[in-house]
Amino acid sequence: LRDMNGIIERLLQVEKLHDDQLSIQAAPFDLIKMVYQLQAALPNANRLQIEAPAALRMESDARFVQIILSNLIDNALKYSPSDSVIVLKLGQTRDAALLRIENDIGAIDAPDPNCVFDKYYRSERAQAFTGSGLGLYLVKVLAEILGGQVRCTLLGQRICFELMLPLVTK
Repeated sequence: LRDMNGIIERLLQVEKLHDDQLSIQAAPFDLIKMVYQLQAALPNANRLQIEAPAALRMESDARFVQIILSNLIDNALKYSPSDSVIVLKLGQTRDAALLRIENDIGAIDAPDPNCVFDKYYRSERAQAFTGSGLGLYLVKVLAEILGGQVRCTLLGQRICFELMLPLVTK
């Protein structure tokens, strides 16, 4: 049921994007606090290992950032082996927040990094899992709306998503 609600929510978010109903509402917030709140809500929170400074202040749309982070974390939890650790590292440059989430590749094998952000993309073996192929599409679109970028790389038997978001969204 949780998966189905997630799919419906992603469909609604994509629909709002295409109807231009989502506008940026920038306000100050602490990215680190948001990450720990997301971790606390997870049923398997012990799998998420966070490496972060004490605080990382941003002025951006917290709703969009939360959608981005939730989709990246959910994806890592869903497609990695159930006994593996997901490493989430946060940091910053002078102008940007940096996030790196890395996990083992599970039984479904690695997705194609060139297609992983395409709307409705799901690797052939991912079809065995509930999903819509919209989560990572939303990550990319929302990151770009906020002036950031995201990329996916394969590191042997691990997959890594790197996200860069400006500390201040204009």
